[in-house]
Amino acid sequence: MLLLTLPIEQRRFATLLRRAGCTSRRGFGDLEVWTCPCEEHRAVVPDAGTISRGVIADTVRKLSCLPLGWWR
Repeated sequence: MLLLTLPIEQRRFATLLRRAGCTSRRGFGDLEVWTCPCEEHRAVVPDAGTISRGVIADTVRKLSCLPLGWWR
């Protein structure tokens, strides 16, 4: 899957994850662990600054049960 997106602010990315039905909990340091609605998939996202394209692509891959295009 080719993911064409730009880096995004952490707050905006968190909003998109919540709208998709995901929940979060604190991880170690400045990390958040996001869980999909089916509770079978998890992704770790930094809790500060700008989220890179690589982290976005990794999150999309790990939360595979979410509808296509949720990150837009």
